[in-house]
Amino acid sequence: MLDLELTMHLATVETIRRAAGGQALSLVVSYTLRYDKNSSQLTLTQNLGFWKEIVLPHFLQNLWYIQSEADIIKMQTSLNLSLARILQKYTHAHTRAHTCQ
Repeated sequence: MLDLELTMHLATVETIRRAAGGQALSLVVSYTLRYDKNSSQLTLTQNLGFWKEIVLPHFLQNLWYIQSEADIIKMQTSLNLSLARILQKYTHAHTRAHTCQ
């Protein structure tokens, strides 16, 4: 992505947008596998691995070039929320499955 002022702010915005798309994809796949009669629910380790392959690279790709502390904080916050969603989704589904039995 070209940034004429070399602030990398546009790269930060694009990184967060792409990571959100990766997050959505990982949640869709996890949801689909959970309710597919021919497969089983992903384990926490599988979910984290999937998240690490699809979402995490977006955050790490241009991190070296980000100059603004505010942009770094935005990326860190977005990364933390993304990981929390994966962990919360697993924990919530896992807890619900045990209470329903």
